[in-house]
Amino acid sequence: MIVADDDSPDGTGALADDLAKRANEDHPDRMVVLHRKVKEGIGRAHIAGMREALARGDEYVAAAAGTGAGSAGVRRRR
Repeated sequence: MIVADDDSPDGTGALADDLAKRANEDHPDRMVVLHRKVKEGIGRAHIAGMREALARGDEYVAAAAGTGAGSAGVRRRR
């Protein structure tokens, strides 16, 4: 799982870090948190997450906004 946090003032990044720490205890690299210092919109956050997924060699990519905006989508790497 990859979480892209755009420096949310609500503590999303810290919460994601805590979840990643627990998720990675038994399964290293299961969850990665990208801390983006500039708010560039959901599209740029999705691109950052997809680039990370490609770099990791992930087979599937699912994208969804934490705010509930837009619709989720799943893509399989070919």
